[in-house]
Amino acid sequence: MIDTLLPTESEIPHGAVIEVLMLSRLLDPHPLSRIEDWMRASGVDVLLGHDAAKFNDDRIGRTLDALGDKVRDAQTALTTGLILAFALRTIDAHYDTTSLWLEGAYDDSELAARGHSKDGRGDHKQVVVGTVTTEDGEVPLAHAVHRGNTGDVSTVPEALRSLRACVPHDPVVISGDSVMGSRANMDAVAAAEGIFLGPIAMGPKVVEWVCAAEPTIEVAVSLLRQKEPVRYLACVASRFAVNGVADAGTHLVIFDPRRAQQEATERTRALARLETGLDALAASLNQGRLKTLDAAKKKLRALLTRHGLAARYLNAELVTEGDSMSLRRTRDEAALAAAPGRDGRWPLVTNRSGLSDEELCTWAVRRYKTHGRIERDHHLLKGPLAVRPLFVQNDARIRSLVAVCVWALTAWKLMERQAPGALASMPKSGRPKASLVERIEAFFQAIALVRFRVGNNVRQSVSALPSRTQSLLHSLGWHREVRGILDDATHAQLQV
Repeated sequence: MIDTLLPTESEIPHGAVIEVLMLSRLLDPHPLSRIEDWMRASGVDVLLGHDAAKFNDDRIGRTLDALGDKVRDAQTALTTGLILAFALRTIDAHYDTTSLWLEGAYDDSELAARGHSKDGRGDHKQVVVGTVTTEDGEVPLAHAVHRGNTGDVSTVPEALRSLRACVPHDPVVISGDSVMGSRANMDAVAAAEGIFLGPIAMGPKVVEWVCAAEPTIEVAVSLLRQKEPVRYLACVASRFAVNGVADAGTHLVIFDPRRAQQEATERTRALARLETGLDALAASLNQGRLKTLDAAKKKLRALLTRHGLAARYLNAELVTEGDSMSLRRTRDEAALAAAPGRDGRWPLVTNRSGLSDEELCTWAVRRYKTHGRIERDHHLLKGPLAVRPLFVQNDARIRSLVAVCVWALTAWKLMERQAPGALASMPKSGRPKASLVERIEAFFQAIALVRFRVGNNVRQSVSALPSRTQSLLHSLGWHREVRGILDDATHAQLQV
C-alpha cells in the first residue's frame, strides 16, 4: 500500500522504512534516532533481509517527508482493508483527543503551539491528536493532527470527515467527552448522517434542568475495573432541534449514587480545609507580611482560588477597624442546601432516534460509560509506543510519525482482538502451555506488593498493572478475575 502511494527510486522502498518504524514502536520503542543500531541489535535486519546501515536518520527523514502529504490517503486505504479483513464493526465509533508535547523551538511550524497540555507539559509546544476508533476492540479507524492550541470541540468535524473517507455508508455513532462542546458540532455530526452522544457543559441553565429531572430508569453497566455491574438511574429530560429539525435531539440526565456520595464527602472535606486555611489567615493578620490590607487581600484571593470547590459555598471578606484588620466569613447555606440536588448527576445529549425512552437511556448510559479504552490506548500511544518527535524538523514529519505510531497501535489492538480466538482454536496438544504460563507469571512478578503499618495493623497496597498488561488481560477475558485477586491482596490486613 505505502509503495503504491509513495513510489521511489531508492534501493530501500518507503514501505520497508514504515515497516521497520512500526516494528521499533512495538518491540523496543525509544526516541526516534539511530534505527540502524536497533535493527542490528534486535536482529530485525536479518528477519526482514535488509542492510541496517541503509536505515540511517537521513533515510528515515526522507520517508517521513514523503508520507506527510499522503497520510490521509494511506489511512483510508488501510482502514478500508482492515474493515474487510477483520470484519470490524463501523456503525459505532468513539472519538477522543490527546496532546503530544515536542522538544525544540519549531519556529516555522504551523502545528506546534502552546496550548492546554494533557501531559502537564505546558512549558513545551505541542500538537493535538484526535483519534476515531471502533467500539468493539477500539481499533483506530481514522486520526488527525491539529495545531497545539486547538480546542477539542473544533476538531470533531474534521475527525468525522476523515472517518467518512473510510466508512462512507454506515451511520456512525460519534461519542466522547470532546464531542458535544458546541451546537455546531452536533449539527455537523448530524449533517454527515452521524449519531452523536456525549456530555455538555453544566452552565446555569443546564444545571437547572439537570437538578429538576427525576431519573427513574435503572441501567446496569459492566465496567472493566469493577467486579459487579454498576447501577445508574437515567431519564429523558427534554428534546431540542438539530439542524432545524424539531425534537431531533434528546437531553438525558444520568444519576450515579456512588458518585453522589463521593461528591458530598469531598465537599465536606473541602469546606473543612478552606475554613482551616481561613482560620490560619485570620490569626496571621496585622503582623509579619500581612500588616497591609493589600497584602491580606492578595493572600485571601490566593486561598480562595486554591480551594475553588469550597469557595463557592463560603463568603469571606476582610474588615478594617482603625488600623486593625479582621476576617469575617459565613457559609452560603442556600448554595449548600442546593448542592445535593446536583451531586452525582450529569447531562448527555444524543440525536439517536427510533427507541423508547427506556431503550434510549439504556443504550446511552452503557455506550457512554464503556468507551474508556481509547483513553488507555492514548497512554500506549504516548508512553510505550513513544511517539515523541524529538528530532523531526517539519510538520510533514510530525504528521508522519504520529501516523506510524497510530498504525503500530492498530497492529497491537488487532493482535489483542484476535488473541482469544487464536488460543481457542489451537489443538489442545499444540498449545504452548509453558510459554503462556511463563508470560502470565512474568506479569505477576512485575507487581509490587507494598506493606505499611497503620496502628497495630499492617496493610498492603498493590502497584497498578501496566497498560499493555491490562489490555491483554481484557482481551483474554481474565481482567475481572485478576482484578479480584489484586483487590483481595490490597484489602488484606495482617495483625501483628
